[in-house]
Parts: sequence; structure tokens; C-alpha cells
Amino acid sequence: MNTILKRNTLILGAALSAALTLSSCAGDSGTRPSDSAGASSTESSAASSGEAGPADVMFAQMMIPHHEQAVEMSDILLAKDGLRPEVATLAEEIRAAQAPEIEQMNSWLEDWGVDPQATDHGSMDHGGMDGMLAPAELETLEQADTAEATRLYLEGMIEHHEGAVQMAEDEVAGGQDPDAVALAKDIIETQNAEIREMRDLLDAGPEAAGPDGAPGSDGAPGSDSAVVGDPDLLADHGLVGLDARTIIERLDTQAVAERPTDLVASVQSEQLVVADDRGRQAAVAMPADEVYVSAAPYESQTHECHFHSLTTCLGELRNQDVRVTVLDQATGEVLIADRLQTFDNGFVGLWLPRGIEAELTVEHDGKSATSMVSTRNADDATCLTDLRLMGT
Repeated sequence: MNTILKRNTLILGAALSAALTLSSCAGDSGTRPSDSAGASSTESSAASSGEAGPADVMFAQMMIPHHEQAVEMSDILLAKDGLRPEVATLAEEIRAAQAPEIEQMNSWLEDWGVDPQATDHGSMDHGGMDGMLAPAELETLEQADTAEATRLYLEGMIEHHEGAVQMAEDEVAGGQDPDAVALAKDIIETQNAEIREMRDLLDAGPEAAGPDGAPGSDGAPGSDSAVVGDPDLLADHGLVGLDARTIIERLDTQAVAERPTDLVASVQSEQLVVADDRGRQAAVAMPADEVYVSAAPYESQTHECHFHSLTTCLGELRNQDVRVTVLDQATGEVLIADRLQTFDNGFVGLWLPRGIEAELTVEHDGKSATSMVSTRNADDATCLTDLRLMGT
């Protein structure tokens, strides 16, 4: 990015001419350092130097661990396989830009007479402070698959950048050192631009975030090739480059009147099979850790079904509020307990963990229905149409 190149040029060419002493930043993980005796001492030193003030030191001390976490988040994401090029490029640019800024701000603190190592920023739980992630959130990012990690990274980095922009604005308003203020202004410009870019990536959906695991030529979840079969089929229907989750959610939630009449999309445990009236077919691998199951509660009318068809299956209760509960039979854990609305096709769509057997209960208008669901085997049903609602 041009703004990042501009920022690196500014940092590497900055000349420092300030000296003061300040106590290290406070250890309270949830707030910024507050006024203290150390700060008062710093104000006296700053006044005598005439070039740097407590706001400058606070800016550096707060921004260093903030930048360090941005680098850590980028390292975690870049270790994932199958990242989209634009996402990987963004993470690489963030890492490449912020690492030298950390060195520059540490140098400033040394020149100002402040020990950069006085505070162990790595031991501080910064969760919630200026958009920083808590340790548990970093762990979640590290353990997530590629698509989920990308989403978490983009959402987390947007908040992270927003926190950095706020700190930079504080420095512009109250800083005295001209180089620190100049860096703050550049952070505002650059990170606001990156925020817009990350929001665009999120708005584009999972196809911009990366695959949920890459299926290979055998169509099994978690292998290397996303599509098996005729890619032109997907391109002709505006589905090229999309993972199975995106295609499923797009087609299943589409109004019935707007659904393609020349396309059939069958949801299976391990792959989404798409075919059209020209005899073309393609298979897109399902996520490595989840299976999509559709359920159509009914009172008087249903149909037999095994693999859910996203374009042709129709249930009785369209656009109706229902309560859905999914109970893992092995652990007793409640996986889903939520009020949902059936799609225009009369189904509710549920992403469930692989390898489970569960009890699914649907409640509507004082009536309920229960069915068993399995995600253990490749031929397990993904279309549940035996949920007849009965009064209690």
C-alpha cells in the first residue's frame, strides 16, 4: 500500500531531539495509565525540555504493545494454509509496517530517558483496551480454521485499528514531540484506510476470507482443491470462487420466486453437488469441521427427502418463527437453543459439528416435534422432513 510505504519512509527518516523521564505505564489491564506522582515528575521534565511531553511518552508506551499484538495476530493468520492472496497481502503489510514502528518508538523512549523494558507489556491482559484482544481471543484465533481465523482476524483488526486511531488522535491533540505527532497523523490516515479495506473484505463474504478447508480431488473435507468438476457451471451461475458455506447460505435463504430453475444443488455431508439442465456438474467440499442440516417442520404436509436440495425442496411453514434446540446425545451439551425463522422454502438451516448424534427439537405455536440427526457418516441425511408438529 502506498500509505504504508509513506509511513515507513517517515519513520526511518525521523530525527529525534527530546529528553525526559517518566515512570512505566500502569499495570491495570483495562484502562490507560492514569495521573500519578510519576506523571507529575514527567510533566516537570517535559516542561524543561520543551520538546516532548507526557502525552508523547504515553503514546509510545501504549502503542508499542498495541503494535506488538497486531504483529502477533498477523503472524498467527499468515501461518494458516489457503489464505486468499488479498488477505495474506494485507496481513503481511500490517506486519511489515508496524514492526519498524515498534523499534522507532522504543528508540524514542530511550532518547527520552524512559526504559522501554520497564513494563512487561507481554504479561499484561490488554483485552478490551483500545481494541486489543484478550489472551483467550488470541488462542481462539490460533486454533480456528482458515476461514474462521480470517473472519476473526479482520473483525479483531478493525477494532484494533480503531483503538490505535483513537490513541493517535489523542497524541495529535496533546503531543509535543513533532516526530511523534507526525507518526500519529500517519497512523490515523493509514489505519483508517486499512479499516475500510477490511470492511470491504468482510462485506464480500467468506469468498474473500478464504476457504473453510480446501477439498481435494476426492471431494473429502479438508483436502486441497475447492472444486471438482466443471468450474464453468459455477461461473455461469455466479458461484465461482465461493466456498460451500457461502453457496449454501446464499441459495437456501433466497426467495423461492427468485431461485434458479435450471440449477440443482444437493447438500451432502462431505460435499455440495451442483448440476444444471445442460448436464454439467461440480462438487464443492464442505467445511472440514461442520455439516449443514436442513429441517422442515410441518403440521399436515411434508415430503420424503434425504439430501437437501437448495433449489427445489419446499416445506410447509414458510417464513415462520420457530424455536430450535439441538442436544448432543453423547455429552448432553446444548449445541443450539435459539429462536429462528424458517426460510422462504420452509426450512431452517443448521451448521452442526461433525461426528455427533443429536436430538433436534422444533417448537412452533404451542406444538413441537423431535427428530434424531447424525453427522457421523458420509451418507447421513441432511434433509429432515419428519418433524410433524404436535400439541403437548
